[in-house]
Amino acid sequence: MSANETFSSDGRVLVINGPGGTGTRVAWDTTTWQKVPIPDEMVEEPAPAGLPLGPGEKVVASSQDGSLALMVDGGKAQIWETETGKVLSQLGGDTPSGEELRQLGDDGQKVASAAFSPDGQLLITRKQLDDTAALWKTATGRLVNTLSRHTGSILDFAFSPNSRLVATAAGYPDNTTRVWDVIPVQTQAGTQIVAELRGHASWINTVRFSPDGKLLITSSDDNTARVWELGVGQSRKWRFQHGNNVYSTAFSPDNRLLVVAGGTVARVWNVETGEMAAELPGHTEAVRNASFSPDGKWVLIGAHVWDAVTGEIVAELAGQTGEFSPDGQMIVTTSGDVWAVPSGDQIRALAGPEIGITSAAFSPDGQMIVTATGDGTTQVWEADSGRLISELRGHSGRVTDVAFSPDGTRVVTTGWLPGGRVWEARTGRIVADLVGHTVQVYTAAFSPDGKFVVTASGDNTAKIWATDTGRLVADLLGHVDEVYQATFSSDGRFVLTASEDYTARLWDAKTGQSLLVFRGHESDVREARFSPNGKRIVTGSEDGTVQVFTCEVCGGIKELVPLARARVFRELACEERQRFLHEEVACK
Repeated sequence: MSANETFSSDGRVLVINGPGGTGTRVAWDTTTWQKVPIPDEMVEEPAPAGLPLGPGEKVVASSQDGSLALMVDGGKAQIWETETGKVLSQLGGDTPSGEELRQLGDDGQKVASAAFSPDGQLLITRKQLDDTAALWKTATGRLVNTLSRHTGSILDFAFSPNSRLVATAAGYPDNTTRVWDVIPVQTQAGTQIVAELRGHASWINTVRFSPDGKLLITSSDDNTARVWELGVGQSRKWRFQHGNNVYSTAFSPDNRLLVVAGGTVARVWNVETGEMAAELPGHTEAVRNASFSPDGKWVLIGAHVWDAVTGEIVAELAGQTGEFSPDGQMIVTTSGDVWAVPSGDQIRALAGPEIGITSAAFSPDGQMIVTATGDGTTQVWEADSGRLISELRGHSGRVTDVAFSPDGTRVVTTGWLPGGRVWEARTGRIVADLVGHTVQVYTAAFSPDGKFVVTASGDNTAKIWATDTGRLVADLLGHVDEVYQATFSSDGRFVLTASEDYTARLWDAKTGQSLLVFRGHESDVREARFSPNGKRIVTGSEDGTVQVFTCEVCGGIKELVPLARARVFRELACEERQRFLHEEVACK
């Protein structure tokens, strides 16, 4: 066995090897944790029977079923059939190419370790102090591809149980684990990376898949071991410990930074490194909103404006929450005031504080402002002059949320009965009532094309509606507690929800089917957002943590094809390749 710690196939015995493979091997019963004899299946053989080992030759790896073995002698590496004692293939053939010679040790470095895929069709090798690994076809000895994206020496690798993925772990200064899609690598269609796992602070010594292939465990010289989720479409990247209930999160426009607000403090984190970039303290009340300016220079926390680079406060505005204008030059706050950025000078007042504004937002073109109030009314204002354009009346209680359509012609409001309503912004005419929720509706959002609205409610559901008619298009059923928030992805294909049941969910916006469940929080998930590029999902919880997930299924066809290939348990038929992969192949 190549790992320092290895479980038996039934999980009942753990065998621990001594350092460097030279110490005593000890077996432990995983129920009683008493020492037990090493099971027969885990007894190491010095070499498979039937192999004619000569001077200087050694067996580097054997297949899981013991039928194949890799024997190395200097720059020559051969795959042997253990039952017959015959050579099946020689890596690189009789006249290796330049790259094959390099991988076999032509530069003086020897093949340090190797591993067969569980199905025995592939072999992966590495050399000492080299940042690449080589994949070989066992039947022919042909070099299939070189995995060459690490910047530190590769120290370990492992195949997934279904032989579809291979993980490589590297040392300083890389300190990352990469998961590769084997099928494109086999066909030399390119080295497709399924996941890139960062977070260890030092060399990664081992990497292993779980028996079901859904998890990876890595161990490092930073004194930690990490478990990574590699489920269908997601891999957890970071878990940020905020320390207070998290009520708001926001990505910077360039996807690099994440601001987290909760309690009386906000923090800015680097999404790539997982390190805290700035702490923004000093709030006297709990902060429940956070956003970046469109250019990423400023951060709005509550009604305070901060420099995103220095972490210094530049303006303190009246009101509890606010929102940037599309050009980032103004902020409207729940005090009913419009302010200049970054000076904090008051530009105009829309109304006195007695109006009880609960929410405010700019139209996409910045020409209008909509405000929602506690008395059930909503106002639409002209941004330049502060003139009241229309007043929207009809909710029986507090208006909980308000948003403009992408073209700025319509407004959606939520609250008590009716749960949601779509209006013409300038005339105040009711376009559609969104009737179907049984209790209060918390939030609403338009789809990118403005044709649909999604609402989140305390009745444990989110619903998608046709904007023009109010017709229920899809009922998003799956959460078992209140749904606080729902939003569309930037391409309109998905809906993301956050719930009191400790989870967030990703849904197909067209069918209403639940696609993914994001778990890991220990309390209510108050917010869930897509990153600007749609490739990441952030969740904020009352447990005081924020988690960032990679959303693999959110990509386009170029990203989805290798993902699908990695999860296919048989080769596709020719007609299936034409239909699903859009390949131009001739079928017999």
